Amino acid sequence: MPISRRHGVQALLVSFLVGIVAWCQSEPPRAIRVVIDDTYPPFIFRSSNGELQGILVDQWQAWAEATGVRVDMHAMDWGQALQRMKAGEFDVIDTAFWTVERSTFLDFSKPYVSIEVPIFFREGISAITDLESLRGFPVAVKAGDAAEDLLRQSGVTTILSFTDYEAIVAAAKQGRVNVFVVDKPPALYFLNKMGLQSDFRHTEPINVGQFHRAVKKGDLALLKVIEGGFAAIDPAEMERIDRKWYGRTIGGRPGFNAKALGISLASVLVLILLLVTWNFALGRRVDRRTAALQKSEAEVRQKVQEWQRTFDAINEAIWILDKDQRVM
Repeated sequence: MPISRRHGVQALLVSFLVGIVAWCQSEPPRAIRVVIDDTYPPFIFRSSNGELQGILVDQWQAWAEATGVRVDMHAMDWGQALQRMKAGEFDVIDTAFWTVERSTFLDFSKPYVSIEVPIFFREGISAITDLESLRGFPVAVKAGDAAEDLLRQSGVTTILSFTDYEAIVAAAKQGRVNVFVVDKPPALYFLNKMGLQSDFRHTEPINVGQFHRAVKKGDLALLKVIEGGFAAIDPAEMERIDRKWYGRTIGGRPGFNAKALGISLASVLVLILLLVTWNFALGRRVDRRTAALQKSEAEVRQKVQEWQRTFDAINEAIWILDKDQRVM
């Protein structure tokens, strides 16, 4: 075989093999392992019998149906989830805030929800307004949380680490924690669940983080599959999932308040009744004054007519005197 032909066949074979490799790499995986926090209501948390539930459980199920890729979900303490993701045990980690440190071993999806992060403090404490005001206070955080980095950067040195948000609020109920920095949705959930909603206040957000889904650094092909799968889910299905876990406003539509509407209608009816009553009374008073005025005018006309007849009947001169006998 001539050399030029042999080189042409080799080039064709190499191109074919490269194409096969590229095709294999572009094929979506048959299954992915997703690791996630297990105490982050309403996004993900465990039922009374230990089963995972929440917005993200339903969303990942919808993702699996849209892509045909099986999802093996693993939920655990957040610090452990980060460490095991970094070690390569999982393909995807969900509910991750972007941080500089995490960006060294993860590639992040576009953000899909914003989360406020305030400071929570017991009612009897005052003057806590921002991160700097926390200096000197023992502050509880979840191990591995982005809030831990914020506290250290702000000079807060006494940091109490807990495995999850529920453990922090449980410690607050026992009086062991007075100040904590926790993402707002799970904080409000656990404070209300444990009956502490009136015992704690919170500041304006010290940070607004965003949830991302992340893959190991460099695995952009998988990241593209992840984002494409969520984009393929029917928006109506995503809305249904949100309604399921956020609940519906009483009255059937956002902003509707039956009690407030009833009070407003009652106030309007009372006002209308008062106006009608006042208008009726004013009309009666006007009628009485009008009748009295008409009667007075009639009496005056009658007197004038009587005097006119008297003047017409007398041919003599007539003087009219006032009460002091002066001629008018």
